[in-house]
Amino acid sequence: MSYSFYSPKEILIIKKYYPLKGSGYVAKMLGRSPSAVKIKARSLRVERKSIFQWSAAEIKYLQKWYKRRRPSQIALHLNRTTAAVVSQAVKLGLQKYHARRWNNYEELYLIKNFRRMTYKQIAGHLNRTRPAVQEKIARLKMKKKKLRKWTPNEKRLLSLFYGKMTRVEIAVRLNRTTPSVAGHAAMQKKIKKHSPGFSEKEKKFVLKNYLRMTNRQIAQKLNRSYMSIFRLTARLGLTGNPEKKKLRPEGFAPYFSDAEKKFIRENYLSMTNAQITKELKRASLEGIRKYAKKIGLAGNPEKRKYPRTRTNAPVYSQNDKQTDFA
Repeated sequence: MSYSFYSPKEILIIKKYYPLKGSGYVAKMLGRSPSAVKIKARSLRVERKSIFQWSAAEIKYLQKWYKRRRPSQIALHLNRTTAAVVSQAVKLGLQKYHARRWNNYEELYLIKNFRRMTYKQIAGHLNRTRPAVQEKIARLKMKKKKLRKWTPNEKRLLSLFYGKMTRVEIAVRLNRTTPSVAGHAAMQKKIKKHSPGFSEKEKKFVLKNYLRMTNRQIAQKLNRSYMSIFRLTARLGLTGNPEKKKLRPEGFAPYFSDAEKKFIRENYLSMTNAQITKELKRASLEGIRKYAKKIGLAGNPEKRKYPRTRTNAPVYSQNDKQTDFA
């Protein structure tokens, strides 16, 4: 027997047991799937009886008090949800459901912004639901602009410029958006996620000129992107804001010398970072803080007071140690 064919006996079983027992019970009786039983019951217009079916007393109470009290008060009295009360009132004809019509302003706003805004953003601006916006767009037969495909020439230029120019510069050159450039670059296997590595000559140039040039100037000199120089300086441990740092005399070392490291270890808990910076003539407080953290010195250098050392720690007597707390 074909599963798409239902005998008169099976139809009678669906009509008799589906409203009370549900699709799972009928499916076991007929040897079919519950979804198939649901589809057949829907075609026969046989509905499953709800457990929370409204009684005659509840309907009478609703008809009496719906126009006198709020739906929330009625729902609290009947131990139901407010949505269930409103839905039942619509079924009984106590309240008519009117879909809010779209006015000219809303339609013009939708036509103007549906390509550059999401459905959720438009719905929030017009105080409507997302499905309502989506349905209105479908009814007006409006379609979003299709994505422009990447041409072979654009792909070649992307492979050529990626890593040497910023994504914003590439996007301006190719007349595309920055996310489009980043996404297509990630899709291409030949393009790496990061710019090519720096040579030793380039690293020495950065170390020598970091405190005398900004990151953008270094990037232009090395024909690199600004972010690649920024990441390199972070990996090398160079601190300070490269855009605001002051010019330092030539030969100023970006790393701490042995004498400076010794000075930081000896005075970190008795001086603030600002005092250490002033004493060592360093440009950044962050460099002192990071080095202190690296060697295991803790505490907030800006707010700390002179800490308690082992010499001035409170001394407990032998009797205090042997005190019985029972």
